[in-house]
Amino acid sequence: MSNVYELRYYRTRPGAVKEWVGHFTSALPVREKYSKIVGLWTGEAGQPNEVVHLWAYPDLNARTAARGAAVKDPGWQE
Repeated sequence: MSNVYELRYYRTRPGAVKEWVGHFTSALPVREKYSKIVGLWTGEAGQPNEVVHLWAYPDLNARTAARGAAVKDPGWQE
């Protein structure tokens, strides 16, 4: 079985990475009900206002199902 990985990039307003990561990590237990996070990174050089995270799924159908379920979850919406 091979995995599918999704790498997502977000840019925040200058100086807001810490706030963004705080909101994201507080909601992470809710999101991880649907798929597991592989990594979460922020940068100090290049794009200092960027957050990157990587998710693993068993296949594309699982990715579609997980993302669809997560966006409907009240805890994730919050």
